[in-house]
Amino acid sequence: MVVRAWHVGDVIRKMREQNKLTATSLAAKAGVKRSVVLKLEHDGPEVEGMTPHGWQVLDRLAAVLGLANGAALYKLVPEAVDPVRPRGSVAAANAGNRVLPFSRKR
Repeated sequence: MVVRAWHVGDVIRKMREQNKLTATSLAAKAGVKRSVVLKLEHDGPEVEGMTPHGWQVLDRLAAVLGLANGAALYKLVPEAVDPVRPRGSVAAANAGNRVLPFSRKR
């Protein structure tokens, strides 16, 4: 059982808040619509489903947030933790199905 699965939208929101930006100001600085920022924060796109246009948007947001590119946002997504099988435990090693850090919120 995974208690909390983070996605890239969570990272965007946290970084936006840490930089004291509103969704509107982040969108304006990145040259995208506010609705795009809010959708990304809510849905957090899976890396496998990203389109070239989606990468361009993430690259613009990442630049405003001080990162090299959109892929850097995915690198900041924390790995999901299973409280029953903590990372490094024998149970975790035997679990067989590793939860990817890119999982959507459930």
